[in-house]
Amino acid sequence: MIFTIKSNDGWQVIEFIQKQEVELDGKLFFLFQLCLKADFWNREEMLKDEFNELKTDKIIKYEQLLISNEKWNTFLEKIEGWKKNGELFTFDLYNKTGDFMTIGLNDSSEELMASFQKPIFSIIIKDSRTKLEFKMLIDNTSFSQDSSDL
Repeated sequence: MIFTIKSNDGWQVIEFIQKQEVELDGKLFFLFQLCLKADFWNREEMLKDEFNELKTDKIIKYEQLLISNEKWNTFLEKIEGWKKNGELFTFDLYNKTGDFMTIGLNDSSEELMASFQKPIFSIIIKDSRTKLEFKMLIDNTSFSQDSSDL
């Protein structure tokens, strides 16, 4: 399964790529690779004041994101709640052994031009050694899921 979230302009992409299922004490977990990607203008062309081609500019990957089935389903429900009713949220998707991942939808920001129709999708990932915050504007067409077998 691959769950994809694209920014409303298509320049940024977040992918949750399921690698395997893990069962422990009767609870189901999904092991994901999380890929955060951002495109930008071809910087070499920019030197010549040309803005014709987008290129992959940044890729950040997390290889071992372990999310419980319960949390994953709640996250998908929150996405549906926003798509159907405009319900914004902040949600701890992962919080184990000193690591955490908070995901949210917010329609106001001093950093990005958000609105009710185009809120900010944010991910904050923190462990004892690093912290990453990734934000992008989304809309109702930003979410897709490929449910092909592992």
